[in-house]
Amino acid sequence: MNQKLAVCLVLLCIASAGCATSPPARLYLLNPSSAQADTQGQEMPILVQLQVQIPDYLDRPQIVVRQGKNRLSLAELDRWAEPLSRMLPRVLSQELAQGPLPLQVNSSSATGTEYNIWVQILRLDGKPGGRAHLRARWRVRHADGDSGQKQSHFVSRTARVSGQDMEGLVQAHELLVRELAGEVSQALQARRKS
Repeated sequence: MNQKLAVCLVLLCIASAGCATSPPARLYLLNPSSAQADTQGQEMPILVQLQVQIPDYLDRPQIVVRQGKNRLSLAELDRWAEPLSRMLPRVLSQELAQGPLPLQVNSSSATGTEYNIWVQILRLDGKPGGRAHLRARWRVRHADGDSGQKQSHFVSRTARVSGQDMEGLVQAHELLVRELAGEVSQALQARRKS
């Protein structure tokens, strides 16, 4: 019996030593651009509700890396610092608020909401040293339920990844998210003029 206990302790020590030598995870964030909107002399902000949906395969701690047309892998040591289901709405909200219109972006319906923006991320992946890809559907609708602009828009963009590391891939993702926000912002601006 004592020999079995000793063997178990030795195995436990070996297992814990193996865990102790694994490298730490690297955490990454998507950040909005540092440009600040010029709000001096502008009217009251337009209240906007933003809803962002992402596929389950992306809503995980590991960064998804494209290995081929139908093959993905998870970068086990390269992780998002917060869930994408929270990070993407935050970054898109900040990008929209920095656009040409004075916007106050909320994630839920609030009194006085003028527009509803719906974004569905279909793809956000890439490969270090290759290209990053973003595919999304989005729609801008007036909150009063008017019939205009009910159709969804589709965007498919790619960006070159600088370098062979995950930092370059994350920076390419940031660029693509900024471009998506810019496209939505332009549509909202055109909608306000019509």
